[in-house]
Amino acid sequence: MLQAEVVDGRPVVIFSCLGAHAMPSRRESRGGTWVLPAESLLGPYDVDAAYPLTDDSLYVGRLLRRRDDGQWLLFAFRNAGEDGGFVGGITDPMPVAWQGGRLVRVDAARAAIA
Repeated sequence: MLQAEVVDGRPVVIFSCLGAHAMPSRRESRGGTWVLPAESLLGPYDVDAAYPLTDDSLYVGRLLRRRDDGQWLLFAFRNAGEDGGFVGGITDPMPVAWQGGRLVRVDAARAAIA
């Protein structure tokens, strides 16, 4: 499933793909939820520019925008634990922000300072 959003003025699509289902050149990333930058919500899309937002410990990430302050948050399913086994459940909200031209998860302590 794809989700297209404009996050702080920049269009992105997020999607999920684990390493086992990725193109051979991307299998080493073990990515769970990916970011695909776009020129607009309607594209064009450069799939080669996609990068992982999470590793395979989190999967099926979704972006939501908090109403009171406009902060974008990532929620995801807990997928794989340290032992590689399925965990289950949904994460607490994880702030995301643009850093160096990439959408990244922001450490809660750093988000409080910013």
